Amino acid sequence: MEAGKTEIEKIEEKFSRERKFSGKIALLVSVIAISLSVFHLINGAYAGLFSMDVVRCIHLALVSCLAFFLIPFSKKRASNKLPIYDVILAIAGLIVPLYLVFNRVALLERAATGFTMVDYLIAGMGIVLVLELTRRVASPALSIIAIVTILYAGFASHIPGILGHPGYSWKVIGEHLYLTHEGLFGIPLTVSATSVVLFIIFGAFLAKSGAAKFFIDIAFALTGRTTGGPAKAAVVSSALMGTVSGSSVANVTTTGTFTIPLMKKPATSLSLPGQ
Repeated sequence: MEAGKTEIEKIEEKFSRERKFSGKIALLVSVIAISLSVFHLINGAYAGLFSMDVVRCIHLALVSCLAFFLIPFSKKRASNKLPIYDVILAIAGLIVPLYLVFNRVALLERAATGFTMVDYLIAGMGIVLVLELTRRVASPALSIIAIVTILYAGFASHIPGILGHPGYSWKVIGEHLYLTHEGLFGIPLTVSATSVVLFIIFGAFLAKSGAAKFFIDIAFALTGRTTGGPAKAAVVSSALMGTVSGSSVANVTTTGTFTIPLMKKPATSLSLPGQ
């Protein structure tokens, strides 16, 4: 075991897909992450200080920027070096949602008279960026399903039978998905930007303060030496954490980052806390 690292920390480091930066890039990433946390804490403490449109856009902008910095294009290209294309994507992920913030009054006026080509270009870029973020962070399957759905909306007029429909123009699709509250800026993003992110921040605070590890150690002390110990420890530690956080998302981002890799690791190579 490396000096200063527990078995759990080594497993978490092994299974983590995030880049580990140092120097100026690490400082920049920290500033963005702190800005995101402070913004949402202020917005949570003073409800109504920012309009919901502004909150959603800033949330998406900062999260997109962080994700392109931290999550590599693929596992094969995973390294702690930041390629230039991810820098470009991070800047685009920051600018594209903020375009809606700085032009929200004009966009409301153009909703009645017609959007400009720049608006549609921003919408197209925003959709592509979110699809790529989904592929990196969640699953390629989700991105594929979303792409097939978008293509179906655009090309269904060429499909015969009951599966076909008149179809929609690409302008209408882009407008609906990115320039209204019915697409990307709908209920899921609203919940993420107002409730989920606060639980994640709280869960991260508990993890860094040692509270999450305390719950995990208790769980392993109770179940670690029984058959299926890691799985039972995951259930117990999640239950203990849930009594404090009250959020399944916070559980996954705190106890789950330890217990899920532990369940994947062969039992013969596990070193339980305290051993």
